[in-house]
Amino acid sequence: MFERALHGGNIAAAFAVAATTADLTIAAGTATTITAALSGVAIYKSADKPVKALAQQMARLMETALASAQIADQRKRIVVQMLGQYQPNETAFVRHDLNAAAIADSLCHQITTTAKDPAHKTDIALRDFTTVIISTLTPVLEDPAVIQWIQPAIFKALLERTQKSGQADRLRDEGITEKAIIRLAQRYSEGITDVGEAWLELQNAMDVAVRVQQEGRVTSNQGDFVDAVLRRVADLAAQGAYVDAGAAIDVALAEEEAAHTARKIRLLDRGVEIARLDNNPRKAASLRFAKLQIQVPPNASFDHLRGLQNKWYWRGRDRGLRFDLEVAMHLAERSVSLSQSKKQQGMALNDLGNALCLLGERQTGTERLEQAVAAYTSALNKRDRSQSPTDWAMTQNNLGNAQAILGARESGTDHLEQAVTAFGAALQVKTPDSPPQYRATIQNNLGNTLAILGERKGGTAELEQAVAAYTAALQVRTRDIAPMDWAMTQNNLGNALCTLGEREDGTEQLEQAIAACNAALQERTQDKVPLDWATTQDNLGKSLTSLAIREGRTDRLHQAVTAFTAALSVRKQDQLPLNWATSQNNLGHALTALGIQEGDEDRLEQAVVALNAATEHCTLESSALEWAKIQCNLAKVAIAFFDLTGGVSRLDQGQAYLELARQVYANAGAASYVAVTGRLLIDITNPRDALS
Repeated sequence: MFERALHGGNIAAAFAVAATTADLTIAAGTATTITAALSGVAIYKSADKPVKALAQQMARLMETALASAQIADQRKRIVVQMLGQYQPNETAFVRHDLNAAAIADSLCHQITTTAKDPAHKTDIALRDFTTVIISTLTPVLEDPAVIQWIQPAIFKALLERTQKSGQADRLRDEGITEKAIIRLAQRYSEGITDVGEAWLELQNAMDVAVRVQQEGRVTSNQGDFVDAVLRRVADLAAQGAYVDAGAAIDVALAEEEAAHTARKIRLLDRGVEIARLDNNPRKAASLRFAKLQIQVPPNASFDHLRGLQNKWYWRGRDRGLRFDLEVAMHLAERSVSLSQSKKQQGMALNDLGNALCLLGERQTGTERLEQAVAAYTSALNKRDRSQSPTDWAMTQNNLGNAQAILGARESGTDHLEQAVTAFGAALQVKTPDSPPQYRATIQNNLGNTLAILGERKGGTAELEQAVAAYTAALQVRTRDIAPMDWAMTQNNLGNALCTLGEREDGTEQLEQAIAACNAALQERTQDKVPLDWATTQDNLGKSLTSLAIREGRTDRLHQAVTAFTAALSVRKQDQLPLNWATSQNNLGHALTALGIQEGDEDRLEQAVVALNAATEHCTLESSALEWAKIQCNLAKVAIAFFDLTGGVSRLDQGQAYLELARQVYANAGAASYVAVTGRLLIDITNPRDALS
């Protein structure tokens, strides 16, 4: 029922019906429930059936939310008036990744800037409104039909980018029809809620679409049959008939089974590209494997298949293409089934884990990461430490990486501690064929995991161990031998020293952190490795901010703002949304400190803008710990405003943010941040005492 309502109606209309009924019910001062009163309201009678069905569900949820809020009727009337005027739409769902809290926050911002009734703008009204919106929307957003409902918004965004970027004109020049362009955008809007990811994949598909047209116009010496088939495929693809184009390849392949190998390979190559247009990585892997079987003898298939899998994996890793990584994953699965010995099974399972781990790192959720852990664990059962110690240690290291990423994303510290154990096991292997650079890599990875553990647990023990691990890695990763690895570890060392310095007295650790980041930037230049350069700029900014707050120096804060601005010049919102949000959060923190030290209210307003921008992509559902940091920084701005202006209007909202953040940190076992949040809660509830 709900799915039909989503397709036929819309949530905004259902909200309007339910809110109108709620307003009438509460105003009448009766005990009549909102749900029961629906049928007597004119706006409900005139609504379409799907909207009526959705309105009934909304009314039940809204009624429960209002009852559980336990607020006076006067406040309820104000809330339902706000609900009737401000409802979420598909654009808000897409922009805020189906996160009820983020949608509510966006609507509150809209109310504070556009509402004509002052009663709607009070902190109490906004807090009541937020509570009801979250309680009403959360069950709705858990319905799988919502994702299908917002697909038109993703599709529309992709079409707009295709037109504005000039890509549509480029495709038309190749003879590709408007219908095909629309269908291509539809293909890459299905099942995806991240516009940036869909656009990246669509751009690669459009390149392939052009190549298919060009190949269809080429006359070769391989016979009229193949040329005719490829012309047919190009014509079908130009019309957007990708399934038919793929079927034409399949038919031609069947007819060409006994024909010349070169002709069949050409068809297979085009089939792989059509599979990319159809966003079908499994079929692409199958066709690429079929080509491999033609080219190499059966007894050499395993080694060649691993080489092929690595090419797809490296391209997906280096160019950020999910399609290529999924092809690598499917090829690795074939390697597992093709393996003839425990040694081959161990290699294939390790390759499969690598593809799954990188896919999991780039996607939300934990499913791929859990599959990667399972693949590495199976690989360790096939790799005998006594017979292949180096291979065994490599898989332990890979297992540690997957567990560390999983642990950073989840609450608690179990997976992080398991990662430390895996890295420790890998470091126990010392053989003549264990190159020092490899051991340095494990030390670097161990340091990263200990640094995350140290952040969560509080104290300095794990952070000091992380610094020791990085220092050991730098004994091997010297600048003259491995400059980029040296720079990576210097960057990581700077990050750990910054956190350590924030927990210790004095400035020595923070100054060392700044020195480590500056050292890393000698090799991590913007022209050579722009993304790594941006990461180090962000870490440098954090160290400068912490040192400036401790010393009370505005010059270092200005340097920090410059560093964050530099990072944001590379960390684009549409390409790297989570990294962009992280730098916006750090920039907001630095601007808050600058506003406090300079007594500048404009700086604090700039901080609010940066922090609110960060919440567009860093949500409670997708990145709970980072989201909690943003809430703490917003609370600090509220206290700073009170210090400068004496106004308390922002403090209530800041307190609500802090209470949510404290719960997130408690669930994650982040003892140090629980303590920090507790101190901020004391400050924000007693601002005059905190500032005295």
